[in-house]
Amino acid sequence: VNVTGNTTVKTGGALSDALLAQGIGGGGGFGGLAVDDPLVLGPAGAMLFLGATGAGGGDGTATTPTNSNNLITTGAGALAAVAQSIGGGGGQAGQSGDYDLGSNVLTLSATLGGNSTSGGNGATAILTNTGNITTGDSNALALLSQSIGGGGGVASFSFGTLTGSPLGVTEQLGGAETLGGNGALARVTTTGITSTTGALGTALLVQSIGGGGGFGSLAVTSGIPVGGHGFTATLGATKGAGGTGAVADAEVLSGSISTTGHAAPAIVAQSIGGGGGFAANFGVNNAAIVNLGASGGAGGDAGQVTVNSAAVISTTGTDSHAIVAQSIGGGGGLFLGVD
Repeated sequence: VNVTGNTTVKTGGALSDALLAQGIGGGGGFGGLAVDDPLVLGPAGAMLFLGATGAGGGDGTATTPTNSNNLITTGAGALAAVAQSIGGGGGQAGQSGDYDLGSNVLTLSATLGGNSTSGGNGATAILTNTGNITTGDSNALALLSQSIGGGGGVASFSFGTLTGSPLGVTEQLGGAETLGGNGALARVTTTGITSTTGALGTALLVQSIGGGGGFGSLAVTSGIPVGGHGFTATLGATKGAGGTGAVADAEVLSGSISTTGHAAPAIVAQSIGGGGGFAANFGVNNAAIVNLGASGGAGGDAGQVTVNSAAVISTTGTDSHAIVAQSIGGGGGLFLGVD
């Protein structure tokens, strides 16, 4: 998968990415539910599934977009530039808008990953950028590169006014395959000016993960706390061996990086074996249950993580780190939660 261009790309809606490049084996892609008027849900709630059920999960393919566009997104959950190579099913799933949940809604959920005998491996995911990047709402990452084996990707819920009392909000990133699958090289190389302004708006995220996982998040702007069991995020496959992570590189050759929202780090680079990744929530005044790691057999080894930055970096929000670099074997990652 190759994407090139030299112009300005601007999107204005929720879940409206500017550039999305995906090489996914095992089913998946993109699934979203975005509403302008309040959505009244019935008892069954709203569930998103990305991933196949079958004999084998399938491998991802090399995904190497090169972007020289200026990219601007203004909606919640609208990512600017994404490169995903995922084996075992997954991709990007999101829900956004004002929801009226009543008192009997079972769940709001997203499941990224298949259910088969083999999770599949991720391949090379390299995002090269020379444009200026701007995002302007919650859950709007600027630059993202993921190579994941075992299923996963990005699951983000961005609610404005949330009324009612759901029994829980759940995100499962990682399949139920017998074998978890391995991650491969993941890299972001960028110049120019990169900025985000919303909560959970990481500027640059690089992940090479074996055993399933990725980025899972929930942001609530106003309304009631999430009821029942609160927010539950599980990042990692649920069966079999965890798989290995590979090299994860973040290269910021020039320019600047800035974030102003809460739980919005500037740079996160992760190589994880055994499942996991990065989970975050904002505005949820209830218990968060976060599981970072596969729940199957062997945990798996991680690879080398390198952050090379010549940029001016600034963050202003709570729990918004400048640089997070993690190489973790056996599952794990990063969780940030701001009420």
